[in-house]
Amino acid sequence: MRLDLPPPSRRTLSMTSLIDVIFLLLLFFMLSSTFTRYASVDLGGGANAQAGNDGAPQLLISLRGDGILVNGIEAGEDLRSVLQRHRNDAVERATVLVGVDATSQQLVTALDVARSVGLNVMVAR
Repeated sequence: MRLDLPPPSRRTLSMTSLIDVIFLLLLFFMLSSTFTRYASVDLGGGANAQAGNDGAPQLLISLRGDGILVNGIEAGEDLRSVLQRHRNDAVERATVLVGVDATSQQLVTALDVARSVGLNVMVAR
């Protein structure tokens, strides 16, 4: 005996739920990503290298693994006061020389302190 069963009906796939999921994913990724860079540090390059030869006094801040030197003298913990003293002596520019064993925190600290006392800073390696 043969039974003729009706063929199974094919259900149509609803696109509404798929579009909702894609929209929610798009919304999630747009809100979770940031388009601004937090804590970015501006590094001055050597674009105005010819301006360094005009005879104006300039500081050399050397970053090493064992400390920070200002014109060859250990600055210790009072880097701000050392740089402020030089700034009061009409020094306007500073070159930060980054040593091989210097940490990025030393670089950020030196740049922040030098700019806060009003020095124009250039980074060299």
